[in-house]
Amino acid sequence: MEDLLARHTNLAIKRVSDGMPLSPDTVFLIPPKVEMTLTGTVLHLRDRPNQGTANHPIDIFFESLAQTPLPHAAVVLSGTGSDGSEGVIQVANAGGIVFTQSPESAEFPGMPESALATESVTQQAPPSQLPGLIITAIRRSPMAEESDLAGQSIGQQSSIDKVLSLLHDKTHIDFQAYKLETIHRRIERRMSLSNNHNIDDYLSILAGSNDEPNTLLNDLLIGVTGFWRDK
Repeated sequence: MEDLLARHTNLAIKRVSDGMPLSPDTVFLIPPKVEMTLTGTVLHLRDRPNQGTANHPIDIFFESLAQTPLPHAAVVLSGTGSDGSEGVIQVANAGGIVFTQSPESAEFPGMPESALATESVTQQAPPSQLPGLIITAIRRSPMAEESDLAGQSIGQQSSIDKVLSLLHDKTHIDFQAYKLETIHRRIERRMSLSNNHNIDDYLSILAGSNDEPNTLLNDLLIGVTGFWRDK
């Protein structure tokens, strides 16, 4: 894999060893027969358990990625099976951004299609377009700079109250009792994806759009799991 990638990129390519720190402009490759996780900015390896069960190393890595406080994006590319589809839910729930290769551009569309079926994917595109989308999303992320919502609480006629009041008017659902951290994260995510860092501008979009209130509603209602497994 190192030799194959080296034909197509000038980035540094490293096979991961346990405890290896992340570094910019580098491709990190997971060695065979191990699982890889991320803690902060350090990569860790552990032996894959030999239990005869399906191996989902991408899910395991994405679930650890979801725990990092850094702005993060998960990307699912061509492949068979469903590895990654559980992990992208965790990334989306944590306020991260999820991309997939568009299935029609994939030689093996199983993994992108499974990820899309979770409804946690922010955007799909051919591989050539994904790097630009990732860079743009990370640079726009409110996590990368001080957010307009920092320090605000519910019940003080804050911007948060205005958003929740408008959402209640549009959807008839009251989020006043929701966990404040979740509300902040979800509103910030929608602000970022609509290319707005100013809460007043986002309020204008929310008030004038038929789609954005429902999109924000669905983001706030995202569940870690579902009771009815068969839709």
